[in-house]
Amino acid sequence: MLAAGEGNLSLQVDNQKIDKGEIFMTDNIEFILTSDPTVARKIIQSDNPPLVTIEAEYGSYVAEGTQYTAAHHQATGPYTNDNPSPCCDINIPTLNNGTVLVSHVDLDTVGGCLRTTNEWKEKLFNSDTNHFWQFAGWVDVKGPHMMRNFPTQTDKDTIINQLTAYWAWHDKNMGSLRTNQGESLDITKSVMSAANALQHILNNNPEYIDQGIEFQKKEAALAAESFRDILYIGDGSDKIKIVTRNSDKFTNHLYDLGENGLADIVIAYNNKYGSITLSYAQWEDRYMDLQIAPCFEIMQSIWGNTAGGHAGIAGSPRELRVEESMIQNVCAKLVDYRNNCLYEDDQLQKELAEIPF
Repeated sequence: MLAAGEGNLSLQVDNQKIDKGEIFMTDNIEFILTSDPTVARKIIQSDNPPLVTIEAEYGSYVAEGTQYTAAHHQATGPYTNDNPSPCCDINIPTLNNGTVLVSHVDLDTVGGCLRTTNEWKEKLFNSDTNHFWQFAGWVDVKGPHMMRNFPTQTDKDTIINQLTAYWAWHDKNMGSLRTNQGESLDITKSVMSAANALQHILNNNPEYIDQGIEFQKKEAALAAESFRDILYIGDGSDKIKIVTRNSDKFTNHLYDLGENGLADIVIAYNNKYGSITLSYAQWEDRYMDLQIAPCFEIMQSIWGNTAGGHAGIAGSPRELRVEESMIQNVCAKLVDYRNNCLYEDDQLQKELAEIPF
């Protein structure tokens, strides 16, 4: 392992160079990533199971740690959104050694991982950073499109700049961290690299913050480039506006359609991973108006329990590549689940047939 103060280093992970800066490795903790629930089960049942799992959720299956399980995406049971986001979970134990298992790598997961470490828990989680992590946890549950709705005005612009600074860094340095079916990956050095970046970001290092501001500009360009079509379910005041997108980047936060207003729903195809993600804008405010099922229920009705997520955002199974044309199936399920839908089946099929693929 690397010791503190080994200088500026770089790491090759999944054929992507990671700018690590000054690295501080943490005791003997290993962070393991797998997107495959079958592999997760084998790891859990091994002779050296993980002490802690962080968002190791695979649809309705939650891989549990022997000491602690930080999970909050389930519809029922002990791991619902009644639990805090891992990045805000003060009950995550501090480890001196052992393994931590995760299913994906985002800011919430990284924050939860770093809470298991002695040095980074002290440096990154304190009264000065609480607002940032609360904001990050809010975004993990509500979606990036809800950033401006975070219920506080305290330093909101500053925190948004910090958050987008991390996303800019993550997109460049950790965006490729994903496993194929049957695989797992040791991401310990990558998690430590993220910790180093977060320390700079939370200290408002201009080099990082400026990249975050530039990231926001690129997001506006991404909204235009990823746009595929606008679809409607129903008409009049009850109609639901859906935007479909296609990109190699995450686009489910892009509800703003400019002169066409805001979409109610984004259905996005990620052509890099072969995944489809469904999300609703302002889920809590619009649920009764939209008269549709939660996102995870829609997606699980198509792909089974290995698909999962929240009420307001959910995706196809992590380990499975799907075709973009499956967006039609998602649209059809939205109509099936909507109460008192205004479309007849033949009209729906006619409109679905017009979706360009």
